[in-house]
Amino acid sequence: MKQKMLAKWFSILSVLIILLGVSVPQAKAEIVHKEKYQMKWSYSKSKNREIKAGTLKGASGSIEYCLSLNLPSPNGQDLPEMGRATDEVYRVLLNGYPQKSPVELGVSTPAEAHYATQLAVWIVLGQLQVDDLVPQNQQVHTLMKQLVEKSKHGAESQKVFFNVTSPDSQNVKQNGDYLETGLYTIQTNAVSGTYTIEGENAPAGIQLLNENGEKKTTFSINEKFKILIPKNTASGDFKFKIKSNLTNLQAITFDGKRTIQNTATLSQRSKEEVSTELVVKWETLGSLKVMKSDENKQPLKGAIFEVSNEKGDIKQNITSDDTGVAELHQLPIGTYIVKEVQAPEGYVLDPTIKKVEVQTNETALLEVENKHIQGELEISKVDFADHNKKLSNAEFTIYNQQGQEVSKGITDANGIVTFKLPYGTYTYKETFAPEGYILSENTFSFEIKEDGQIVKHVVENKENPTPEIPTPEVPEETLGSLKIMKFNENKKPLKGAVFEVSNENGDIKQNITSDDTGVAELHQLPIGTYIVKEVQAPEGYVLDPTIKKVEVQTNETALLEVENKHIQGELQISKVDFADQNKKLSNTEFTIYNQQSQEVSKGKTDANGMITFKLPYGTYTYKETLAPEGYILSDNTFSFEIKEDGQIVKHIVKNQKKPILEQPKETLGSLKIMKFDENKKPLKGAIFEVSNEKGDIQKHITSDDAGIAELHQLPIGIYIVKEVQAPEGYVLDPTIKKVNVQTNENALLEVENKRIQGELQISKVDSADDNKKLSNAEFTIYNKQGQEVAKGKTDANGVITFKLPYGTYTYKETLAPEGYILSENTFSFEIKEDGQMIKHTVKNQKKPISEVPNQPKTPDKEMTTNVQHVEKTVHVKKLNPSETLNKEIKPDPQHVEKTVDTKTPDMQHVEKTVSKNTKSLPSTGSEFPILPLLGLGFIMAGIYVFKMRY
Repeated sequence: MKQKMLAKWFSILSVLIILLGVSVPQAKAEIVHKEKYQMKWSYSKSKNREIKAGTLKGASGSIEYCLSLNLPSPNGQDLPEMGRATDEVYRVLLNGYPQKSPVELGVSTPAEAHYATQLAVWIVLGQLQVDDLVPQNQQVHTLMKQLVEKSKHGAESQKVFFNVTSPDSQNVKQNGDYLETGLYTIQTNAVSGTYTIEGENAPAGIQLLNENGEKKTTFSINEKFKILIPKNTASGDFKFKIKSNLTNLQAITFDGKRTIQNTATLSQRSKEEVSTELVVKWETLGSLKVMKSDENKQPLKGAIFEVSNEKGDIKQNITSDDTGVAELHQLPIGTYIVKEVQAPEGYVLDPTIKKVEVQTNETALLEVENKHIQGELEISKVDFADHNKKLSNAEFTIYNQQGQEVSKGITDANGIVTFKLPYGTYTYKETFAPEGYILSENTFSFEIKEDGQIVKHVVENKENPTPEIPTPEVPEETLGSLKIMKFNENKKPLKGAVFEVSNENGDIKQNITSDDTGVAELHQLPIGTYIVKEVQAPEGYVLDPTIKKVEVQTNETALLEVENKHIQGELQISKVDFADQNKKLSNTEFTIYNQQSQEVSKGKTDANGMITFKLPYGTYTYKETLAPEGYILSDNTFSFEIKEDGQIVKHIVKNQKKPILEQPKETLGSLKIMKFDENKKPLKGAIFEVSNEKGDIQKHITSDDAGIAELHQLPIGIYIVKEVQAPEGYVLDPTIKKVNVQTNENALLEVENKRIQGELQISKVDSADDNKKLSNAEFTIYNKQGQEVAKGKTDANGVITFKLPYGTYTYKETLAPEGYILSENTFSFEIKEDGQMIKHTVKNQKKPISEVPNQPKTPDKEMTTNVQHVEKTVHVKKLNPSETLNKEIKPDPQHVEKTVDTKTPDMQHVEKTVSKNTKSLPSTGSEFPILPLLGLGFIMAGIYVFKMRY
């Protein structure tokens, strides 16, 4: 009875154990966030088992890595966040999968990339040792060691750092209307983020620009920035800090509560950072230059000016030098008051108080003119005995302080002669007495010291009692000559001036004409006083009406210099609306041409529709060369002449409006397109077609070196932007974009191009049998410059695929499959279109077999192959010496085609070798159904006991 009960309990217990084994989650069991994959697992010598793994994914799809080698995997549990993993683990994840692709990591599949990364995590945590692992996949093993090395020796840290690098020189430099700093650079290990500049005392009009010149308030972390301060801002400083919001990758850990694995994944975390205080200082200084000259633009020395600013804290006197210049440098910018406090000697003080604006790095120029002090000497010539008797034709000569003659004149019918003279000390004397009077021998002195001063002198003459003596015939030795020099304002000789020359008696009268050298001469003249009168001016010059007297002396040439000024006139053009002449049109450009059709002047009408041209004597034409906005350009050519001095020629020119009114200037804007690639690098050579919605505006613009394409003076409205040609090597953006151009604003459009990407797929086959695919053949890709750009090995299907950008490439085989001869060929190909797939097949010859290896020992192990998810057990028998050393094992013809070397198991092809010494522990990802087997064991034991009893 007891035996029956015992057997019954054995049976019940066995069934419970079997059910328990099926229902209780095992280490290998499918869990919610775990994906299994097959791999040639690395073998741990110390643990005496293969180290297996699976892919863990979080709720968001992020890949998580196990941190506890021997604990079960999570099964959908909500694991709380613990904090951050060590920087060593962080560096493994940062350099491993999926941060980098399998191709970048040098392996063939995502599973290999994941497994190598997982092994590296366990190693840096001290749960595995590199030397303890026997590689079953050399690519995985190599990658694992690389990740461990990068973890140990890398400098990457999860701690966010944020530094601001100031420009090499903190001095601002003027650029146009602004003072500009150098570029500030942000240094950070954050993967993304933004920053703003916050200042305490920002000057008015300050601007913040990135390195492309875009005005911004918020910058991305990969952007540099510079500060622009209006150039006429008073000297000062700007204190600011940089406030950033940074996002960085961190190795975040999740708590398995010691019952299941802790996990880690790379996740982005944000943090605010504020820089230390930065200071920009600037000093805005300028210069003042006062130019002092007289009416003839001759520089004046000795003028003293008082210069002061509006605040009154700067006051300084400056004096004009020999060149008429008085200067001040290093003046703080602002408004300055300039007052002349002492005029040059002989000149009238200018009482005008002038204001001038001194601007940054500029020289404010002030021109101040002084006129000579002018006075008059009025001489009245009277009879000695009767002052009421006025004496005409008395000649007086004026001499300066140096005794040089400065003027000469003859009293008129009223006995008066007036001399206008500048500031100075003078003398004069009578040099020719009136007829019948005795020449006075007195010398008189006087001074002109004040402007407008009139000095009046009365000079008496006594009658000559001597009777008149008949004039004798003039002997030859009492003859002289007269030479007249005729020139213009620039001292250029003038031909064609006609002069009438006569003596005082009137018995000699003759006309002479100036030649090419401007000279008109008369010889063999009886000595005496001659009257010279210009009766015809050279063409284009104003007649000099002054009657001049000259003294011809014995055997001497009397010289007379006569200046003519050009005839100057004006052309005054009024521009009006054709339909309404009261409507004046500004900004109309007119161009003047001389008789040879050469341009001589150009100008635009003012707000009153007027333009005035000052022109010398001549015949001219003019035409309209730029119409007012909204009007049709006039095709007419107009003629006119300037023939008289002071002549004003007035013309009215009418314009018709255009039938379609253009946008007024105040409703114009600009468009700026920024072209860059996925990495925000500016792209040159992109061509855009820009058109408005009406279709009456259509233009093409091309991006420059800075990636910028611009259009200005656009009528406001909606514009359609279409990329019609992409930069070389980039995919055309087919998107048609719309942008709104607004008044006096710059509409900004950012357009990104992605690089043209294609693929090269290489199939590696046996040269004798194309159906035989060859794995582990290594190929290396080189760019046009011969630089290596990619490397990889063919997979189990003999295929390797490289993703490559636009360009011209070559490749060659750099490692042959085992047993095959390395190909020496170099192959060329091009990636020219996006998505392009280039397929090449490369064949290899087998190496010749030179000798037969020794007879292998009979293996005493049971080997299991795992190819393409097929597990088969192959029993290897002993080989006779005559048998082939290699056997082709085909457990499943549809899935497996492998060659097994009976001498040494190939770790690349044999997934697992099971012997009596091998143990497999239930660790991460392991499979050992211990509970079901235990249940079966109990059943068998129960049956045995039952049979033994009965």
